[in-house]
Amino acid sequence: MENRTRNYLRLADFQIFPVWKYDEDSELFHPVVEMNDLPERTRDLFISAELVTASGLRFDGYVVGVERIFSIGLFYKNSIYHLNKNLPDISREQIRDLFSNIGRDEDLEFSSLFPINFTTKWGGEVFVDFSGSMNID
Repeated sequence: MENRTRNYLRLADFQIFPVWKYDEDSELFHPVVEMNDLPERTRDLFISAELVTASGLRFDGYVVGVERIFSIGLFYKNSIYHLNKNLPDISREQIRDLFSNIGRDEDLEFSSLFPINFTTKWGGEVFVDFSGSMNID
């Protein structure tokens, strides 16, 4: 039987299972396949999403949580960039790294990305997709 747990998540993991939960006790991610797999806290859910910046850049990524999205991850090439409302300085560093990687570090500004709109990609028979936006002040 294949080990489905992960130490960290990559884009390929979301292509296999669109929703993952983080378990603090084991410090591992586990796929969410059915209702019984859902964690007690929605902030432990990592849900595959399409992300679109205010400047029109599109990324595959994920959102953390359901009702109050406080963190997202953007995939670009083989890297992941974490943005968190509660950690604006670290988020700015992540954006600078992303801009540098895509070769647009001179013509894009941090504020040009926000708000970032998202639409989840976890739909199906059991779960319903949702959309929204996130801003970092």
